[in-house]
This record gives sequence, C-alpha cells and structure tokens, in this order.
Amino acid sequence: MRVRKSIECWLYGTKPKKFLLLHIQNPKYNFWQPITGGIEAGETGIQAAIREIKEETMLNVQPEFFTFMGTQYVSIDESLAIDKQLFFCRANDKDTSVQISDEHAGYKWVNPKEAAGWLTWPNNKESLVKALTLI
Repeated sequence: MRVRKSIECWLYGTKPKKFLLLHIQNPKYNFWQPITGGIEAGETGIQAAIREIKEETMLNVQPEFFTFMGTQYVSIDESLAIDKQLFFCRANDKDTSVQISDEHAGYKWVNPKEAAGWLTWPNNKESLVKALTLI
C-alpha cells in the first residue's frame, strides 16, 4: 500500500470568527474541505501548510500562527492511505481576502457552529472537532 504524507489545515479568521472552506467540484467529486495538500520531499508539515495556504488562497501566514493538532491516518482504498498532519492556523486579520487557485471551484468563510454541516468526509469532521477546541 502506498502512504501519502499530507497536511490538513483549519484556517480561522478572527474578524469575522469563521473557518475557511474550499470547494472541490469536478466530474468525480463535489465537496467542501479545509486546506489540504501533500507534503513535498524535504518539507516539514508546517512548511507544507504554509505553501498550500499560499498556493490555494494567496494568503500569507507565519509559522507562529499554527497549532499542531496531531495526526490522522485515512485509508482511501486497498492501494492508498493518507498520513495527515493536522493544523489550526489563525489568519492575519489584515489579510483575509482569498484568491483561490484553479484547483477549487469556490470558497467560503463559515461560522464554526455551521462548519460540520458543509463537510462530507468523516475524517474532516473529526479534525474539525479538534479545531473547535482552539477557538
């Protein structure tokens, strides 16, 4: 089985107090999720999270804004599993203007109490529970 190293990051804006979710929509999938992405060779989890946030939203965040929330192992099928490092990150209040990449169909800042209702995957809902303890 191939194991892919990845990050999942719950980006939280404090003005307004909301989480950022990104919309994946293509012929195969249609769902909302927090910032996610692979860890490249030589990167730490935080370095990957900073890069993914920049690539997916054009937002700049600093390492001191992150809280490590643990890891999560997700079996996709018989041939692939994802070993995720989970992060919570406070967005810079002066810079919450998102410009999404071509990888996503949209974005929204959602109220923490409503975030679970936007999620499809159980593993995202599990990590959201951890993120909620940090706001």
